[in-house]
This record gives sequence, C-alpha cells and structure tokens, in this order.
Amino acid sequence: MQTGRRELKCTAGSNSIYIDAYGDVYPCLFYPLKLGNIKQDTLENIYKSPQAHLVREKIGKLECPQCWVECEVYREINKIEAVLGSFTSQRSS
Repeated sequence: MQTGRRELKCTAGSNSIYIDAYGDVYPCLFYPLKLGNIKQDTLENIYKSPQAHLVREKIGKLECPQCWVECEVYREINKIEAVLGSFTSQRSS
C-alpha cells in the first residue's frame, strides 16, 4: 500500500557511509553533502563532526533525496524480520 510516506527509517550516515575514490565521505551515494575526507581526518572524527551530526538530523527529518538504496533497505528489512521473528516465536511458545 502506498501512503506517500516512508515506512522504514533511513540510516545513511549512521549505520553506513559512502567513501569516493578521492577519500571524500558522504552519508550515502545519493546525498551530496560531504562529511569530510579520510585523507585529511580520521573516520571517527568525521563521524563525530558537527557536519555529520547535522546531516544525520536532516536525514532523520527526510530532508534528503529520500531514495531507497539496496544496502539501506536490506539492513532495515533484516532488523524488522529479526524483531518479528522474535515476536512470533514468543507468541507460539
């Protein structure tokens, strides 16, 4: 059913990132806001930076391309399946 809203939360920039051939770090392949560069800073510093925090907030508010990239969708579906599997096995016990 199409409701015009996202059913699964995007975790780009939180659970995954995209690093291009030049070392530029982005929350995902389709979001053009650069978080930093691994040739100039550590990944930990980039992840904890104010820019990364801001971008994660924007993604959480759907101020992003709102795309569905396989890697993001697959991870979220697996989380839901794990929760549902746990729930259904508790109910059948």
